[in-house]
Amino acid sequence: MVKYPQWMANVIPVPKKDDKVRVCVDYRDLNKASPKDDFLIPHIDMLVDSTTRHSMLSFMDGHAVWVEECRSHLSRAATTLFHDMMHKYVEFILRLNLKKCTFGVTSRKLLGHIVSKCGIEVDPEKIRAILDMPASRIEREIRGFLGRLQYISRFIARLTDICEPIFCLLRKNQPTIWNDDCQHAFEKIKEYFLSPPVLVPLTPGCPLLLYLSVSDMALGCMLA
Repeated sequence: MVKYPQWMANVIPVPKKDDKVRVCVDYRDLNKASPKDDFLIPHIDMLVDSTTRHSMLSFMDGHAVWVEECRSHLSRAATTLFHDMMHKYVEFILRLNLKKCTFGVTSRKLLGHIVSKCGIEVDPEKIRAILDMPASRIEREIRGFLGRLQYISRFIARLTDICEPIFCLLRKNQPTIWNDDCQHAFEKIKEYFLSPPVLVPLTPGCPLLLYLSVSDMALGCMLA
């Protein structure tokens, strides 16, 4: 018998690129009922931004499982550059997923972005998924389209203003009718991603300027 059914979460199997299966679970309701950790995981944007201005990058992916074969891999990989991190892996008996580890590269995919010394770009696969999407006709498809945009929203100038006709379709008591304004906004977003921007790090010592964009529909700003 389930004592707290409101905290239950369904398991969703998702195929991975290596033909294996990733088990995904939505734990948002359970997280609301769980004690808060004093040491929170950094926000995705903070993790991605921290990679800029570095000419050489290394990425490691770990498993909380120990096997004896891992000891030799750790010994070969433990260089001065990341000695402390490797020491922690050994100390807490963690295992690296070598297929997902990359050392000494200048550019790599990270959390849906392409990071390098030059800046941060949107993952081309995410752009391709948006460009290949047909016009949404039902609420579930509309939410899916806007959800994809929201993840990369900081790359899209005036997103709320451009997509206002589409956002209106999700408002309460609003009929879901895909009209010409929605189609125009949809095509404008696709056109925007034909030449996507690159976010570059701030230049130390240079002044920052705050840019504002105001319309009848939205208010936007950019610090650069």
